[in-house]
Amino acid sequence: MSQMFSQRRAKHALQAIQKFAQESNSAGKSKEFYLMAIKSVPMEIRANGMGQAMAMALSQSERGNQADRKAAFKTIYDHFQGWLCDPHEPDTPFDRGDLMTRLCEAEQELYLHAQTEALAYAAWLKKFANAFLATSAPNPAETTP
Repeated sequence: MSQMFSQRRAKHALQAIQKFAQESNSAGKSKEFYLMAIKSVPMEIRANGMGQAMAMALSQSERGNQADRKAAFKTIYDHFQGWLCDPHEPDTPFDRGDLMTRLCEAEQELYLHAQTEALAYAAWLKKFANAFLATSAPNPAETTP
């Protein structure tokens, strides 16, 4: 039996976060920056639209001198591009190419479909980022003598 589209979306997000967690294990603060940034993506998409939210992520991946921060924003963009432009996933909005190019060329209906799909994917990225990237603060009850 094949998986439902929503299951494939969740699986893709899980694999993306697990891969990022493994690759950034010793990479400084990349996880913290990713976790902070991914929390604002749904709001950015709702407030400004998908194209502007992804343009912001690309811009942030080039700006400043903090390599971990830049890497986190680049990874976020790559995660969305990997899902929304997956040539092996027939139900995603785009079947290939660069996400920004595809968004700029899309008809309104396809653009809105991509935006709706991006919001659903972002929800999974946020959940899995909280589960796999968040560093747990020490429990005060455990540290008291």
